[in-house]
Parts: sequence; C-alpha cells; structure tokens
Amino acid sequence: MWGVGRCIEKKLAKLGVNTVFDLKQSSPQALRKQFSILMERTIRELNGESCIPLEEIAPSKKQLVCSRGFGIPVSSLSKLSEAVITYTTRVAEKLRRQRSVTAMVYVFIQTNPFNKKDRQYNPGRLVPLTNPTDDTRVLIRAVLTGLKSIYKPGFSYKKAGVLLDDLLPFNQHQESLFDDKESQTHSEFLMQAIDEINDTMGSGTIRFLGEGLEKQWRAKAEKKTRCYTTHVDEIPVAYCRLSS
Repeated sequence: MWGVGRCIEKKLAKLGVNTVFDLKQSSPQALRKQFSILMERTIRELNGESCIPLEEIAPSKKQLVCSRGFGIPVSSLSKLSEAVITYTTRVAEKLRRQRSVTAMVYVFIQTNPFNKKDRQYNPGRLVPLTNPTDDTRVLIRAVLTGLKSIYKPGFSYKKAGVLLDDLLPFNQHQESLFDDKESQTHSEFLMQAIDEINDTMGSGTIRFLGEGLEKQWRAKAEKKTRCYTTHVDEIPVAYCRLSS
C-alpha cells in the first residue's frame, strides 16, 4: 500500500494491523500518535473521507531548468554551445507550455566531481533580460553570452544546464513604452508555429541550427526503458513455438 513501507509494516503488525482492512478499522487518532498525521490521513482516506484535495490544474512553476550529463567529456566551446542551445530550446518549450515568461536566465557548466585526477571548475552566470520573454531566440542569445563569459579551455566538462528564473504569467508582465508591438506579435506567432509543428510531427522536427546535427555529447541511454506505448518498433514481440 502506498505510504506503508517495510518498517511501518512491521510496526503495524505488532499492533495487530496486518491487512488494509485492519488499517481501515483502526483509530486514526491513536495511530497518529504512534506514527504521524500522514497515517491518520491514510486511514481517513480508506474510509472515504477526502483529506488531500486533488489539484485540477497544476500551479505554474517558479523556476524551470534543463540540465544533462554528457555521454563523453566535452572541452570545446562549440560543443558546449550546442548543448546549452539544445537545453534552452527544451526549457523554453516548458516555459511556453505553462504560459509564462522569464526575466533572467542562468547557465552553468561543470567538470566531473568524481574524477579526482582532472582539474575541477564549476562556474555559472546569471544573465538578466531587458524584457521578460518566452522567445527561444532571445533566450539562446542570453545563454550564449553567459556561457562565453564563464568558459575556460583546458577543462573536461561533464555537465551543463540552463535555468529560467523570475517567471511571470504571460499576460501579467509589465509592458514598456518602448516595446516593439509588431516584433512581439511576430515572436509569439513564430514560437506558436514551431511548437505546433513539433507537437504534431515530433520533437525536434524544427530546431535551431546551433543545436548541432550529430550531438556526440548526448547523454547515453543504454538502460533507458523502451517506449512501449508511443513507438511501434519498440513494442515487445512474443514468439510461440508450435509443437508438431
């Protein structure tokens, strides 16, 4: 049962609670004193009393991040740029999906802390934006500016990431008298078109050239669970041998 692990199961058994039905018949107040309020809520839920209301709409996140470890160490600025552009693209999609804009971006790179033989370097840079935006192009320019300011040659980098902070609802950010309305409208339609095509045709159908083509730095996925429900070629096949 969810929330009842092995340790709690043993303690409940000492009290004569061996099944879910036994737990349902127990006193919520008494078990709360011996365990926690979560146990009381569990018992009340088993008896049909709602204790934790479900959220029909998940609240918008205050921060969004996309970071990955590299499949192979990366040392060149060009490869790091490909990685952070890719991560910026992914996190910008999340940003638009929740109808938010961001006022600043944070980019970081780091070496492998478990490889004691290599020199360690783990910098990051916060880049404020002139105007809050959800335009991937603007975010990429800011991220590359931050990356170039922290990059140092001679290090083997193992991971990079992009974080969006100071998020605001799309329709609540304060407008400026100097805003270019035509440019903003063009940006909104362009991002919407890119998202719709990628949603329909598959992620990455339209992508920025700076993301690279080969992406040799891509994280390894040798033990990744197959996509049984979304890829026909990954559906398990069972063979039956007929006896003669």
